[in-house]
Order: sequence, then structure tokens, then C-alpha cells
Amino acid sequence: MRFIRFVIGITWLMAASQGFAQTSDERTQLIDSFLLYRKSSTSIYLPPPVTHMVPNFNTITYALAYEKRDITLFPKYDNGAVVKNNPSTLHMTGYTVAPHLAISLKKVGIGFSIENSKNSASTLLGNNFNSASNSFQDTTVSASGLGFNLSALPFESFRKDNKLAFILGGKSLNVRHEFSSLTNSQFQGTVEPLSLRYNLLRYEAGANLTLALLKHFDVILWTDYSYTDLSAAKAAYQPQFANPTQLAIYNDDLRLFWQSNPNLRYGIDLSINAWGFDIRIGSLLGSLARLGAGPDYVKDSSFNISLSFDQKGS
Repeated sequence: MRFIRFVIGITWLMAASQGFAQTSDERTQLIDSFLLYRKSSTSIYLPPPVTHMVPNFNTITYALAYEKRDITLFPKYDNGAVVKNNPSTLHMTGYTVAPHLAISLKKVGIGFSIENSKNSASTLLGNNFNSASNSFQDTTVSASGLGFNLSALPFESFRKDNKLAFILGGKSLNVRHEFSSLTNSQFQGTVEPLSLRYNLLRYEAGANLTLALLKHFDVILWTDYSYTDLSAAKAAYQPQFANPTQLAIYNDDLRLFWQSNPNLRYGIDLSINAWGFDIRIGSLLGSLARLGAGPDYVKDSSFNISLSFDQKGS
């Protein structure tokens, strides 16, 4: 009898581990779908990074960029169609707020920025035949840090109303990264998440051309290349843990939170000057252009907005 129980137990553990590996792979596939969506479904109407706000000569600019994240992902086939009989989802929520102060001299601009963010991802990996065997996984990433950038205004003819600027800068972020293992629904909330701290360095180079078409209306053409150094983040896990499944979840988290945007980005932004504020509406136009055009496996209710206020220097 003991031998029979032993065989049944071993068989159950093997089946459970196989099912866990399948659900772990399914989470990776959901993240792959999100990266594909972010890198291929971008509208040309996009706001540049807040560090691209370069004021006129002898002007101080106070700027603020805010992003609200609310995205749900569903399993999909290779052709992009949703797998309707699969209850699995990955839901992302959170925000990023980035104040920025810029000062423009005659040929050089100086920028100081702050970034604060808190973003979460909750994954449900469902079982079609037994909801009691559903698996859950939660991650929360909080970050804050400082940045500095320089901008060059090389052409005299572009420095009054129209501006051509080249931007070079960097940012250091202190990150707290908490994540749980894939847990059966019966044990959700009972497992203490793993908590890691690390520092990220982000480098940026870009250019923008601001064309003053009307008195209170500008068009901004921009391009930006950024690189995030994840070496410290990857090293943060190794000294403490050696679980390969948890390591796979953590590495997927790094892709999800820090590598979802392409390194090279470009776009067109529109600016309206009203009541002393410079309001950017490119992201609004981009959101309207994407209505009904996004893939079925993504429900994206996120939005971002940026505005600035100029003050003449003494």
C-alpha cells in the first residue's frame, strides 16, 4: 500500500511540475505578445521624452510628463486572433510622473529631470477544466531617480521661433522590485514576495525640430535613441537565489518593465500655447488614430500627457 501511495505521489508531482512549466511558458508568451504590440503598433503621433523640451533663449521651462498605464493581454494564436477558450490574462497598471526643468542659454540648453513611477503586473494562468488549479503571479516595480541632459542649438536662424536641438543625457533610477512565484489559487496571498533593490542607468541621445507654424501652434518632429543598462538588475538576483523558475520570471519582468519600448523611437507632436502653458496633444491624436485598430489580444486604456510653462529669464 505504501508503495502504491508513493507511486501515486510521484506521478502527481511530475504532472504538477509539467503543468507549472507550461503555465510559466504561457506567461512568457503573454509578455512576448506585449513587446510585439509596443514595437509594432506605434502611431506616428507621439510625444517626445520630456527631456526634449528645449526652451527659447533666456527662458526657463517647467515641464511635466505623466503616463497612466492600464493594459490587459490575452493569449493569442500566431495570426493574432484571441484564444477565446483560454481564461489566462496579464493585467498591467501603474503610473510614471516626470517633472523637468530646462534652461536655455544662447547655444546650449541644460535640463534637470526627476522620475517617479510605480507599475504592477498581475498574471492569471487559467485551467479550462479546473478553475481550482489556476495559477497567479504578481509583480510591483517602484522607481525614482534623477536625470541630467544637455542640448545644443547650433543654428542661429533656428533659435528665435523655430528650433533645431540635439539632446544628450542620462538618468539614474533606484528601483525596488517585488515579485512572487507562480502560485496556485488556493495559496494566493499567503506566499511572501521576493524583494530586490538595484540601480538602473539610462542613456539618451536625440534631436527635435520645432516649427512655429502659427502664433500659438507648433509642430515638433523628433527622434530619440535610448539604452537602459540592466547589468545591475540582473546581478541583483544572483547572490540571493538560485531557483531557475523564479529567475525566468524575474528576467521576463525585466523585459516587461524596462525593455517594452524600442530603443529607437521617432514621431510627430503638436503643441498648443494657451494661457501661458504649452500643451502637447500628439499622444491624444495617436490614441484616437489607434481606436479600433489595435490587435484583439490587447486592451489598452493607457494615456499620457505633457505640458510646460515658460518663464523669461531676468
